[in-house]
Amino acid sequence: MMEKFALDEHLEQLNAQRRRMKQLEHKRAVDALVDERRKLIQLEYEQQMAERAREKMLEEYRQQVIEQERQRLLHEHASQLLGYLPKGVLRDERDLALFDEEFRRKFESFSLTA
Repeated sequence: MMEKFALDEHLEQLNAQRRRMKQLEHKRAVDALVDERRKLIQLEYEQQMAERAREKMLEEYRQQVIEQERQRLLHEHASQLLGYLPKGVLRDERDLALFDEEFRRKFESFSLTA
């Protein structure tokens, strides 16, 4: 009878050890999956940030081209449209610096009378 209890105890210990090994193996597999998922999320985040940076650079370039074209059009046509330019077309002193002194004087006189 004691042998039977000893054998049962030994089998119970082996089963418990096998159960612990399976749990440990499962935990490692889950940790590997979590780590892989974390890496994928990090990679996706980095790709999104790179895309946002690229979009920002494109938008800045677009705005720069628009501003250059606006200044070119002002330089070419503003002197002929001096009395007809709406407020805000010439935004600041940099816009006025595109023109000669005569245009600036005429613009100032139109601005004061308007």
